[in-house]
Amino acid sequence: MTLQEKLVKTSSKELSTRRTSWTFIRSLLWKNWLIKNRQPAATACEILVPTFFILLLGMLKLITTTVDVPAGWSDDADNTAGTRYNLFQPTGLDIEWVDADLPKFALHESTMTGLMLKLARQSIDDGLRLEELSASDLTACRTGVLAGGLVDTNTSSPFSVPTECS
Repeated sequence: MTLQEKLVKTSSKELSTRRTSWTFIRSLLWKNWLIKNRQPAATACEILVPTFFILLLGMLKLITTTVDVPAGWSDDADNTAGTRYNLFQPTGLDIEWVDADLPKFALHESTMTGLMLKLARQSIDDGLRLEELSASDLTACRTGVLAGGLVDTNTSSPFSVPTECS
């Protein structure tokens, strides 16, 4: 064994005995201390801003009154005791071709899926009213919408839905 191999072998053993969790943590703490000493304003902000925010929320909590709202859907305004309703309470919408009790609270979803569902439901509702039109009005309505592309809801637009459809 050469001298260099002996030195590497002994130094790696000594190094592994000196490499403990405490020495690692101590070196990280020393590095952080040096960084914080160089930037006292940033250190103060890191401590004071969250402290101020926590104190502000605590003060706001002391000022407000507690409102007891039971589980369920509440539609009460500014009362201190809320009311509750079942989200699926079957006293809501009534569509003649749907043989089911529909919920009272029909919420509109703000996503694209919700928009597509709302438009589909609106077209079905409008389609049910087409049966009330006379044969000539129905033909004029279908021709205008299907062939002419007259689908704008603005009545002053040149592409507005034909008056026969209403």
